[in-house]
Amino acid sequence: MAAFPVPLDPEVQDFYFGALQFGRLAESFGEHSLFDVTRANLPGHERNTTLSIRNVVPAPFLGPRFAYAHSTTLFSATLSPWHYFADLLGMPADTAWIDVDSPFTASQLDVHVAHGISTRYQARASSLAPIATLMADQYHASPGNYLAFFSSFDYLEQVADRFERDHPDIPVWRQARRMSEPERADFLARFVAGGRGIGFAVLGGSFGEGVDLPGERLIGAF
Repeated sequence: MAAFPVPLDPEVQDFYFGALQFGRLAESFGEHSLFDVTRANLPGHERNTTLSIRNVVPAPFLGPRFAYAHSTTLFSATLSPWHYFADLLGMPADTAWIDVDSPFTASQLDVHVAHGISTRYQARASSLAPIATLMADQYHASPGNYLAFFSSFDYLEQVADRFERDHPDIPVWRQARRMSEPERADFLARFVAGGRGIGFAVLGGSFGEGVDLPGERLIGAF
């Protein structure tokens, strides 16, 4: 790049730096990680191949940091069984564990499972209409603020487009890619007590954890 100081195609430049980052990551590859290749044939597109290095045992990386720190606190609703996660995360042998009761009662939880809708990749096109109908039915049965989570931005956009087309009377707001801090704040600000609408978000994203919407600011999730 330095030898030929000419404008570069942004996509080529992104690929170059991505390849450099992947190469550095591959240098730390060991028994704690898995390497996989995903090949997808998408209609109207060339074959897409994705290389991934997935760290499945973070203990070799976290253990030294725990040892260096004066103290560390970990909390989650899923740190059980404790001995499994202690080994997985590389926690010290003298780690103290505390189980805290849920602040919610069983009467506050009402779970419904939709067995007849497949959200597998191959079935997504046919899932859009039934998902939109299910969400609208729940909203009309109990109006209020809801969060709907989807496995990817593409899937989110497909369902949201169908939902807004079929149910234009229900307010909708969407999580976007690479939202700024003010944009994330605006998204959450839509969840007001006594409000009505559905926020569309991505699983594992900014709104999947660590968000506090007490009382009627959020009455349900899909």
